[in-house]
Amino acid sequence: RGVPGTGDACHSPMAFLARAMSDVMGEIHRATAIKTRAIEETRQREANEAKKQAEELREHQEWERKERAFMANFQTQESQNTAVTEWAARLPWKWTNPEVTRGLAISRWWESVQGTSSTG
Repeated sequence: RGVPGTGDACHSPMAFLARAMSDVMGEIHRATAIKTRAIEETRQREANEAKKQAEELREHQEWERKERAFMANFQTQESQNTAVTEWAARLPWKWTNPEVTRGLAISRWWESVQGTSSTG
């Protein structure tokens, strides 16, 4: 890589090393530290991404479980629509998006079912 600090070609490497070994070792340690830090940052980023994906999968599976239970309890489309309307009326806000309304209503219904089954 040349002379540390300048990058100039070194015509007498052994003489240079004899006088500047501590500078060369410092450069090696800095390069190693940078590489180690980059590896650790990559590992941490990958671990965070894996954790995020696992959490998203868990949330998705939990939602599917709630929705299956709702659909098993309200088997016809009409009964589902009625239940969604009733539970949505209990929400503190009115939502215009029917998918959001349905999701929130199912979640509220599920909470009520869980509250009833955990105490009974």
